[in-house]
Amino acid sequence: MKSKGFLTLAQNGKYDYVKMAYVLSMSLKLTQKKINKLSIIVNKDSEIPEKYKPWFDEIIFVEKPEEEWKIQNKCNYFWLTPYDETIVLDTDMLFFNDIDIWWKVLSNFDINFTTEVRNYRDEIGSAW
Repeated sequence: MKSKGFLTLAQNGKYDYVKMAYVLSMSLKLTQKKINKLSIIVNKDSEIPEKYKPWFDEIIFVEKPEEEWKIQNKCNYFWLTPYDETIVLDTDMLFFNDIDIWWKVLSNFDINFTTEVRNYRDEIGSAW
């Protein structure tokens, strides 16, 4: 079986995205019965608290972008992922249900993008 896992970009700046990834990982471990691996992409100079480290499958270090949003490394997900099959997550997500069916649905595509994001109130969100 090919390796499967989740990947998130946690490059700290104004907000503590590493801490958010830590909480995201806890929600994955609690809800995903089959596939609950999470790897994070962080700045090379990031200090990851010891209590966070066991919650991540891999910690991937990259150069820190100078821009405020720190999203320049998103284009490198394909090369940075340690998995054969990857679902990319934002760090400010939480899982409350098992989403194992996603893997089967997404296996029909080489790549797929979210087109309609919903919040916890089931409202369609906007990008801005």
